Amino acid sequence: MELFLDSAVEEEVIFAHESGKCSGFTWNPTLVKAAVGNEDYVEYTNKISGLVGPEPHKSCEVIGRTLEEMHRAGIKIYNTFRENGNIVIKVPIFTANRDEQDLVREGLAAIESLEREGIPVNVTTIQRYEQAVLAACAGAHFISPFLGRTDDYIRTEMMGLKIGVNFDKDTCFPAEGVPHYNDGYGNVSGTHMLQRVVHALKLLAEVTGRHYDVKVLAASIRNVRQLLEAYESGADIATCPFYVFKEATEIKEWPERRVQRYSDITETDIERCLQAYETSEGLYGLLYHPKTVEGFEGFEKAGKSVPSFMRLLDTKP
Repeated sequence: MELFLDSAVEEEVIFAHESGKCSGFTWNPTLVKAAVGNEDYVEYTNKISGLVGPEPHKSCEVIGRTLEEMHRAGIKIYNTFRENGNIVIKVPIFTANRDEQDLVREGLAAIESLEREGIPVNVTTIQRYEQAVLAACAGAHFISPFLGRTDDYIRTEMMGLKIGVNFDKDTCFPAEGVPHYNDGYGNVSGTHMLQRVVHALKLLAEVTGRHYDVKVLAASIRNVRQLLEAYESGADIATCPFYVFKEATEIKEWPERRVQRYSDITETDIERCLQAYETSEGLYGLLYHPKTVEGFEGFEKAGKSVPSFMRLLDTKP
């Protein structure tokens, strides 16, 4: 499994690169703002890209709700940074609220349009296996299940616990979950959700007889235990905050990988996804998840709070 760093802090980027164990970086306007405050987004992203060279993967986030907005942002970001090498554009799988069903296909359409332009896409805010299957159908190169956010949702919305009172975000949540609780979409934990994604993508290839050039990039990793579970569960890549990455560099022995199959995800379920992808019938029900909505809204709000990032998007291509 490849390790990525989910940080834009210069010292952390240098440490990860010089460790020899980091093959990529995931960045967004929020991370850049946290690293440098009001320093120019383009200048700083070019700076840290130059520190690591052209080979490492570099995911950069779009904002927007419609195909037109996300496509334009993706093209602009890609063209701005492409000389740094291995630029990948992050696109949310879904950008519709409950009262915006006309936007249900915009994320998928943005993935399709950018991939047609030869721009590799990393699909974010994945919270259920159906989203992963549909992202693969759209041609995504990377799919990012958000493990920690699933755990947060189960603890706060299903169990009634409070972050910072009953638990901290970086505390372990059992991969097997807590009896009688799930997220309402069949997932008992973030690790379990990842396992179902891995299984569903394998089943998709079996059902269609096609090879999908897609990697599972486990994200929202909160601690080393969850990182080890992601490896064990079959993730191709994991992106980690610095405190997890640093601890991961000291791991001497990784567990045996044990990719599981789940009888509750069947060929019929995959065929239902394929039909929805072709016809859009039932698509909203397969793509919606409360944490996905929270995710794309949060990324959009954060991006709009960075003036230099918005100036980049507002300039002509």
